[in-house]
Amino acid sequence: MEKMPVISLWQPWAQWIVRDWKQIETRTHSRFASLLNQTIAIHASAKWDNTALELARLYLTKEQIKITEQMDVLESSIIGTAYVYKFEQLHAIHSRFALIDCDSTLGRWGLFLDHIRSIKPIPVKGKQGIWYYEFK
Repeated sequence: MEKMPVISLWQPWAQWIVRDWKQIETRTHSRFASLLNQTIAIHASAKWDNTALELARLYLTKEQIKITEQMDVLESSIIGTAYVYKFEQLHAIHSRFALIDCDSTLGRWGLFLDHIRSIKPIPVKGKQGIWYYEFK
């Protein structure tokens, strides 16, 4: 059994991570710095962010936009894992990999993700912040 830190994201942001379209997860705070050098689980909440596609449109391909428009809202589930290899304040050059504007005046912090993999969804209710799930 392995207990792993988990972060919950609204959809489609979580799905974009496990598809490896989004390699930087952003926050407006630095409280996730403790996840550096850890493998984390990616949880897709049951909520869909209706502004996500508009925020990410500049950074997605036409094909990715079409796929997103056809995505189903998943049941609240853990859908993947990723390794956090860097954590730092973001700048405009990071926008493409975060799928959102990262101009330094916005004060965004980033979890830089690698070894991203999709897993068979594990239905579980998410939580805010960092929480833990015991994989069996």
